Amino acid sequence: MGDFYSTGREMTHPYTSGIFFGQLSYEQLRQMTPELTEQEKQALSAKHFYEPMASLTPEHEAAIAAPPLSPDECFLPGDIGAILLDKRSTAAENGYGVLPNGVGYAAIKIEQEGITDEMIKKYREEFAHDGPRTLFYKIWFPGMHLLHYENGVAENFGWGMLNLEMEMENFTFRHLGICKEDIPVRDPDCICLLGIYGRGWQIAYPEKPPVYTCMVQHTRQTSAGRELRVRYWSGIAFGPDGSLEFHVNPDHGQTCEQMRLMMEHCMREYSNELKLIKEFWNMATEATIQ
Repeated sequence: MGDFYSTGREMTHPYTSGIFFGQLSYEQLRQMTPELTEQEKQALSAKHFYEPMASLTPEHEAAIAAPPLSPDECFLPGDIGAILLDKRSTAAENGYGVLPNGVGYAAIKIEQEGITDEMIKKYREEFAHDGPRTLFYKIWFPGMHLLHYENGVAENFGWGMLNLEMEMENFTFRHLGICKEDIPVRDPDCICLLGIYGRGWQIAYPEKPPVYTCMVQHTRQTSAGRELRVRYWSGIAFGPDGSLEFHVNPDHGQTCEQMRLMMEHCMREYSNELKLIKEFWNMATEATIQ
């Protein structure tokens, strides 16, 4: 595992399928569906798949409808560490765009008001464990999530199902322009900070060049609960020496639209995760009282 900062607080983690990236052929993946199988439908928790997803905030709706950020409002990973750890930063919290070198960028902020460690722990350890191990991930974002590997995902960010291998091994805080010791000093309320990178192939057209993507997640304690900040990049990979490897799509317009779609996907899935966590906790609490 690469660099990882945590204060030991409870964090969400997907209930994974037990399958590793590469164990399923593309033909097998094409035969699978993001809809529920007959076996998955038998689980009591399957009902959540058919519920309306969480509504987006006005800030999220505005960012989706807005034009792209200007190139100088987009940042490479080396600038992001200082931005995430600085509560006074004026960098856009929600937005998407393309840097001058063609790297795609997206910023997302999810306000997790009312969430507690107890809620997170119960959700992580019990939610949607009553059916096949693929059920949890499908419920998280119905119609867009297919499978969560032990080391990757198969999901649709908005332009078709991607088969994405994810790794943490090469990520270091040097990629973010900081060191681990900086984090609690510069942001005492930081709960967790991590980075992931990967390559994704279109399931329908695996012969096409892969998409290189990176993600950084920063979670901060607030007086109302927590804040989750996500930053996405397309066209780069984290090198083992702290450098960046560039694999830019020459079609910057396509990159820009894909970053808008990734931003929206992230907003919807993490807003829905928050909704599911709270609903599951409330259901369990009501059952205990009765």
